Amino acid sequence: MKTSTTKPSLDRIIEHSHQTLKRFLGEYVTAIDMTIGNGFDTLFLAKSCKKVYGFDIQEAALMTTRNRLNETGLNNIELILDCHSNFKHYVKEPFRVVVFNLGYLPTSDKTVTTLSQTTLNALRGVLEVIEPGGIIAITVYPGHLEGAIEARDIEAFVKTLPSQAFTVLKYQIMNRHKAPYNIYINKH
Repeated sequence: MKTSTTKPSLDRIIEHSHQTLKRFLGEYVTAIDMTIGNGFDTLFLAKSCKKVYGFDIQEAALMTTRNRLNETGLNNIELILDCHSNFKHYVKEPFRVVVFNLGYLPTSDKTVTTLSQTTLNALRGVLEVIEPGGIIAITVYPGHLEGAIEARDIEAFVKTLPSQAFTVLKYQIMNRHKAPYNIYINKH
């Protein structure tokens, strides 16, 4: 029997997000990547979904993601250079899966980050129109100032969501100060 040389780990936050999202994906599903960054979530979604909309405010993120996707031959992705809070201007069809991977673009200008207000605006908009049974996966990074503000504000907001309409879950490493963590919102 062949065994893997990679040890299983609980601290791979993005892997946890992808494992959780797999249950909601399928060939008839439309998904939105609200913050494409380097395109890893976009590619993950595109491999299993009918259509993926990807948003970012940085041209560099779109270029990196487009190059990553071109290598795969996938053509079910629409990349959009705009703020995620404007997603309703572009996404006109029902969708079931939404990913927010917040913070800043790795290996880029760390002063350009997602912002609490625009993220909350996008989240409110998504909650209004996501399909019943849909999921929103949010990875937050409280290790930098804007990320800490964003994490605080998102948590405060999702705690107010009515439990008869939404289930909210937090997946967090408890013994690592300011470690990134996931928030999941499932619409009933």
